[in-house]
Amino acid sequence: MKLLPGILICLIAATASATAVIGVYAGETGEICEADIDAGGNVTLLILARIDPFEFSGGITAAEFRIDNLPSGGGYPEGVISPQWTSTVVVGDLFTDFSIAWSSPQYGPLVTIGSVNFQAFDGGWIGTQRAMEVMEGDVCGCIAVVDDYLVAHEAAGGRFTFNCGYDCGCGGIQSTESDWGEVKTLY
Repeated sequence: MKLLPGILICLIAATASATAVIGVYAGETGEICEADIDAGGNVTLLILARIDPFEFSGGITAAEFRIDNLPSGGGYPEGVISPQWTSTVVVGDLFTDFSIAWSSPQYGPLVTIGSVNFQAFDGGWIGTQRAMEVMEGDVCGCIAVVDDYLVAHEAAGGRFTFNCGYDCGCGGIQSTESDWGEVKTLY
């Protein structure tokens, strides 16, 4: 009987998962997590935060994350990456730690953080089965969204795959608990 409280705490903690997901998608619906790109190809992807409209009824005001396995956009002869953000208040980069904040709340269930255009000059630049995953930022050690009360909430990260041959689901990586690093500097 002494084990019951510990088991209940574990079950409660296990069900208290993130109600926000930041992912990379090939469409505004936030459901397509794969695309093909060849030499001479041009693909624009969206970075979206999928938020629970009840938990975040006041919207979100900031987000922090990084994207793992993002191809370098060194230019010709390989390829170019061109991001466009929905706010001018940004800190960092997608490779290590990226933070964005908005002057007014952004409402869900889908919040567009920005878009990233990939222009491939070399077919091998991206390669096959290239899975990019939204991960914890290097500075904060977190994937986070900030609500309209400026409270940071843990988020899960999604996966996007270029030139996919197998296992192309959207995935989901749970962020670890920590402070919310660079997002604080945006206020």
